[in-house]
Amino acid sequence: MEQHPASDFLQTDSVNWKQITILCVAAYAVSLYIRLLELPGWAAFDAVYKGERLLATHDAYHWLAAATGFEFDQQHPLPRMLAFLHFVTGFAYGNLAFYLPAVMACLVAPLMVGWGVALGMPMYGFVAGVLTASAPGLMARTGLGYFDTDLLVTGALIINTMIPALWLHDRLYKPLKLLRQGLCRPPAREAEKGRKRRKGESIGDAACSPKHGTAQRDAQSSGVYAAQDSDSADAADVISPPFSGTVSPLWAIVLLGTGLFIFWQPAIHNMFNLLGKAFLGIAIILGGLLAKKETIRQTACGLFLYTLPAILGPLGLSVAVALWLAERNRPDLMNCLLAGRRGFVAALVLLFAGLALEPAGLNYMRSAIIGYSGTKDAAVVTQALTFPSVVGSIIEAQKLSPAAFLGSIHSWGSVAVCGLLLFMVLMLFEPVAALLLPMLAMGIGSMALGARFAMFASPCFAVGIAWGVHCVTRFFFRMAQARVPVLRYGYAGVAILATLGLTWPAGQLASSLAQGSIITPKQVEALDFIRHNTPEDSMLWYWWDWGYAAQYYARRTTVADGARHSNQRIYAPAAALTTDVPRFANQLIRYVAGATPPVSGAFTGMTPEQAEQKLHSFYLSDSQPAAANKQYLVVSAEQLRLTAWISRYGTWDFGTRKWEDTNVISIDRAVQFSAQKGIFLIKGMEPIQAESLTVFSGDTVTQRLYPHFNDKHFVIDKDAGMILIVDRTVFNSMGLQLLVDDGTNEDISRYFKLVFSNGKTKVFEVL
Repeated sequence: MEQHPASDFLQTDSVNWKQITILCVAAYAVSLYIRLLELPGWAAFDAVYKGERLLATHDAYHWLAAATGFEFDQQHPLPRMLAFLHFVTGFAYGNLAFYLPAVMACLVAPLMVGWGVALGMPMYGFVAGVLTASAPGLMARTGLGYFDTDLLVTGALIINTMIPALWLHDRLYKPLKLLRQGLCRPPAREAEKGRKRRKGESIGDAACSPKHGTAQRDAQSSGVYAAQDSDSADAADVISPPFSGTVSPLWAIVLLGTGLFIFWQPAIHNMFNLLGKAFLGIAIILGGLLAKKETIRQTACGLFLYTLPAILGPLGLSVAVALWLAERNRPDLMNCLLAGRRGFVAALVLLFAGLALEPAGLNYMRSAIIGYSGTKDAAVVTQALTFPSVVGSIIEAQKLSPAAFLGSIHSWGSVAVCGLLLFMVLMLFEPVAALLLPMLAMGIGSMALGARFAMFASPCFAVGIAWGVHCVTRFFFRMAQARVPVLRYGYAGVAILATLGLTWPAGQLASSLAQGSIITPKQVEALDFIRHNTPEDSMLWYWWDWGYAAQYYARRTTVADGARHSNQRIYAPAAALTTDVPRFANQLIRYVAGATPPVSGAFTGMTPEQAEQKLHSFYLSDSQPAAANKQYLVVSAEQLRLTAWISRYGTWDFGTRKWEDTNVISIDRAVQFSAQKGIFLIKGMEPIQAESLTVFSGDTVTQRLYPHFNDKHFVIDKDAGMILIVDRTVFNSMGLQLLVDDGTNEDISRYFKLVFSNGKTKVFEVL
C-alpha cells in the first residue's frame, strides 16, 4: 500500500484524499451503527412525556434549561448549539439531546483516522477510530440521552494531539532507529573515508555538484524533507538542506487554528485550563529532543504557531502571524531565535510562563483531585462549621478497580492490556504517540479519581491495537512478497476483519446499554404543574439529583442542583426530608429560604454550638417568618431509593461531625408476600414479618401497619419494580410520610399544603 509522509500531507498532491475521506465516513458510519443498537432497548421504558424524550443523565437537563434561557451557563457551547438546532429544526430540546450524544461522540472515529494518517497507516486508523468510539467507558458516558460535556471532551483532546502529531511526525528522529544506527554504524571518521573512496569525491565537491544542488532545490520546493515510506523502515532519507524551508500558508492556518481551539476549550470544561497545556509541553519537548537537524527551524516555527495562540489567545495569534511572516520574508532575522534548539527552549519557557500567569487551571485540577478522590466519609469545612461531603454519593466519582478500568477500555480485559502495552512500545518507534500520554494518565487516574476519567484512555488503547495489527499484517505480506493489488485489498480486508472481531463485544454491550431515564413521566407531570400554577419567583425544594430537571421542566429556581450541592444546599433539604417532625421541616425551610443571601447565607458565621441551638429551636416554636417568595417541597417515590444518602446528610451533627447510619436494603430477587398478614417470602431467605407495608401502584398509595415491632418496613413500587426494606428512621421521615399523606393528616397540613398529587410524586406548598 502506498504511504505518504504525514507531516506534509496537507501540501502534497499525491495524498489519496479519496481514500482518507472514505475511511473517515466508514469509521463514523460503523461507530454510529454500533451506538444505535442501544435504541431498541429504550422501548422497555416509559421515557416520553408529551412527545419529548426523557434523558438518561441529570446533568443533561442543566444544558436544556440553559438553552431555554433559564439559570446559568447560557453562553456555554452545549446550550448554544442546542438552542441553534432547536431553532433550525423545530425539534423538542429533549429529542435533540437524546440523539446528539451518539451522533457527536462518534466523531472521534474519523479523528482517529487522522491519527492513523499521522502514523503512516490510514487504513488502520479506521480500526483505531471504531475501537475508540465503541470503547465501553466512552459509550457509557455518551450513550443515548447522555447530553453532557463528555460528548465534546474526548474529540477535542484528540484534535489537540492529532494536529501536532501530523506536523511533527516526519520532522523527528525515531528513537529506536537512532539507537540501532548508533550500535551498528562504524565510527563516523572511518565511514566518511570509506564513502569518499567509494564515490571518489569529497564532501565539498558533492555539495557543490550541479546534480546535488538540483536535488536540494527540488526537495525544498516540494516541501518533503527526510520523509520515509512507512512500509519500509530501511528507506533512505531524502537529502535535505540545513534549514528546510518555511511553514506553508496552509499549515500555518491549521496550526494557528488548533492553538486558538485549545485557548477556547476551557469554555467547554474547566479541565482544559491545565490539560490543554500538557499537549503543548509534550510537543515542544519532542521537538527539542528529537527534531532533525535539517528541519529544526521549520519545526520550531510551526510549534510557535501552535503554542502562542493556545496560551495568549488572539494576542498570541497576532504575535504568531508576525513571527511567521518574518520567518518567511526575512529568514536571516529569525536565525537567532530558531537556529539550534533555542526555539524549543523559548517555547517551553513561554508555556511555563503562561501556566504561572493562569493559576485557574492549577487551582481547578487541585480541587478536582481533592474532590474526586474523596470518600463517602469526607467532610467540607466552611468557616466554623463542617458540612458532610456529597462526593461519596456521586456515581462518576466512584473509583474503579484495575479490572473495571480495563473493562472500560475493552470488554475483553486481555485485549485492553495488549493494546496499552503496544501503545507503550509504539512510542519507541513513533515518538509522536507520546502526545497521547496525558489522556492515558487521566484514564489510569480513574482508579483514584472516579469512573468518568476512564474513557480518556481509549484512544491510546485503540492506537496500540491498530498499530499492532498493522505491523503483523505488513510482516506477513512482506514474507509472502505480495504484489500491489494484493496489498491494497489485503490491507483493507484485514482492517475490516479486525474491526468486526474487536468491536463484536461493543455491539452486544450497546444492545444492553439502555437503562432508562433518570426522571419519570410522573415526576415531569408534577414539575409541569408547578410551571403553570406557581409564581415565577418560587423556589423548589427537591433533592439535588433532580435539581436540573426541575429547572428545565418547571422553570423555577431550586435549592440545590448538580453544581450547587454542598454545605447548606445539601444539608437543609436532607434535614427537611429526614426529620419526623413537620414543624422542624417547615421552620428549617423558612429559615434557609429567608436568609441573606437566600440558602447560602444560612448558618453563616455560626459555631457548631450555635448551629445546633438554632436547629433545636425549630422543634419548639413557629418563630421563623415566611420567606419573601413561595416555597414548594417536592417528594417522589423514586427519591426513596436515595434515602440512605439523604438520611446521612439529614442526621448530620455539627458538634460531633458525624451522621447516623440508616438501614435501606434494595431487594432484587423474586418476592411473594401477603399484604393482609405482612409476611414476605424472598428467594434464598427466611420468611420475614414486616412491621409495615407501603405500596405505590398507579395513582394510589396504600400503607398497612402490623402489630410486629421488628423495624422492618417494606416499600414497594409495583410499576417500577422497586422493593425496599427500610428502618424506622426512614419510615417516619417526612420524605416517606409526605408521600403517604393525602392532605388529611392535620400534623402535616398545618405546615404543608398538598397542591398536586399523581400517586408517585407530590407537591406541597410550604405554609
